[in-house]
Amino acid sequence: MLLVPPSGGRYDPQNFLIDPRVGRKQMLRFMSVLSLWVCVSFSGAVLADDYGALRKKLASQFPALAKATIKPTPSPWLVQVEFDNQIAYATKDGRFLLLGEMINVESRVNLTQAELERLQSSGNKQVAAIMAGLKEDRMIVMGPRQAKVTMTVFTDVDCTYCARFHLDVPELNRNGVRVRYLLYPRAGAGSDSYRKAVAAWCAQDRVKAIGLAKAGQPIEMKTCAHPVDEHMRLAEQLGVNGTPTIFLDNGRRIGGYMPAKQMLVYIGVTPGGQGAGR
Repeated sequence: MLLVPPSGGRYDPQNFLIDPRVGRKQMLRFMSVLSLWVCVSFSGAVLADDYGALRKKLASQFPALAKATIKPTPSPWLVQVEFDNQIAYATKDGRFLLLGEMINVESRVNLTQAELERLQSSGNKQVAAIMAGLKEDRMIVMGPRQAKVTMTVFTDVDCTYCARFHLDVPELNRNGVRVRYLLYPRAGAGSDSYRKAVAAWCAQDRVKAIGLAKAGQPIEMKTCAHPVDEHMRLAEQLGVNGTPTIFLDNGRRIGGYMPAKQMLVYIGVTPGGQGAGR
């Protein structure tokens, strides 16, 4: 079988004709082989290229992308760049980085949203494993042991909304929610907030002491062996940058405060009734 250019034409890969002397069956067989060759060649190229050079080029301008995951997209011109549970797109030559959503025009499917949900689900599983592995003797814990939902809360004794959350803890407990405090003084190690957090941990009654500290009341400034630095490192690992930051036992993250009744509905617990975390 021959592929020939039109009579008198210059060589142009887009302007080749199939020789009419070739039979239909031969032509179909050739096209099948050609299609298979193209697919194998393309997939081989993707496997061979791990996007290392592209990642390096992007990271030279955006250091946060140094460990980004890069993968193909349905578009022949763009690749997907995943970093910190976010998604961006880049041209394959690394000249352009795009932030926004990719939508399949024909199906109207939001491809970006679908990928974000996949990332979130994967991230939640990892966080859930971390939450399950925490030792409660290294936290300040309030609420029923057989809980409908367990909340692990990064809290700061000098945070206004943390103080409001603390006032809601009894109602959360009554509705089957277990609350576990991790101490996260946003002002950093050595700050007044840090020293108060240590003092609350070192108190004989930790729950009472942290409640007094959050209410602005004086507490005895004791020192002892404590897990505050450990809690701060975990906060950094999880990307916590504000308080209260709440993690449910299924790994879901809730940033900020909401009143108890609203919170119960949000996590799937009916106030005064049955429910399970979601």
